[in-house]
This record gives sequence, C-alpha cells and structure tokens, in this order.
Amino acid sequence: MIYLFLTNRLDWECQADPRVLSFLKKTDIMFEPYDAMDLQEILKLRVEKALDSRKVDQGAIEKIAGIACRETGDARKAIELLARAVRVAEEDPGTLTETEVDVAESLLEEDKTQTLFLLACASFGAASLSQHLRDLGFSQTPVEDHHLVYIPL
Repeated sequence: MIYLFLTNRLDWECQADPRVLSFLKKTDIMFEPYDAMDLQEILKLRVEKALDSRKVDQGAIEKIAGIACRETGDARKAIELLARAVRVAEEDPGTLTETEVDVAESLLEEDKTQTLFLLACASFGAASLSQHLRDLGFSQTPVEDHHLVYIPL
C-alpha cells in the first residue's frame, strides 16, 4: 500500500504521532517555488483559456508574476492576484494593465488586514466570554452553552 502526502508545511512531522512516523517509510521530494518565468507561463495559459488576451497587457502578467515570485513563488497567489486584477479591470471596460494589478494588490492587502482584524476580534470575544463565565462561577462550561451568556462588548 502506498500513501502519498502533499503539504506545504515542512514541519508536519512534529505534529504527527510517533507511532505513525515509525510505520512510514517516507521519502521527501522537495519542489522548489516557481520562479517569475514559470509563473508568467502559468498566467499566460490562464489568460489564453479564460480571457480575451488582446485586453491583457504583457506588463501586467510580468508584474503579477514578479509580485508572486517575490512573496512566495506560489502559483495560487499569482492566480488569485490575476483574478482580482481582472475584476478591477472589468469595472472600467478596457485592458488589464499594471495599474489594475496595483489596485488589485492593494485590495488583497486590505482583505488580509480585515481578516486579521476579524480573527483578533473573535479571539478577544472568546477570551472575554470565558473570563465572564469564570467570573460568574462557572469553572468549565461546554462550548455549546456559551451562547446562553450575553456579554455586551
């Protein structure tokens, strides 16, 4: 029997049960991150298949590939930036240029910031709820009962 594990996390073994690790006869195969030229080829294929390539500037593809290569070398990130840039370009009928890529990159950064803020709020809310329950004398309250206590924030 062969098991194939694919992961971006190189530290996955630290979290695995030692009994499982002793059973595995593993071989690691490392895939290097894509470089800018690889990402450009991937993006060009996406543009050819899904978009009117006459409305996509080569400079925009190069910029997206450069940004993704600089950050992670992850093709998924490059494609995400391409998709967001296309949505920006659709708002103003025209071509996808480096300007739309800049706007899309900014919007993705705003999305990340909002997500981190929401996670921080959720974490603060959970901590506040737990503290409030302890203050009320509950030493351990099942998670499913937390909705029974209202805390104005």
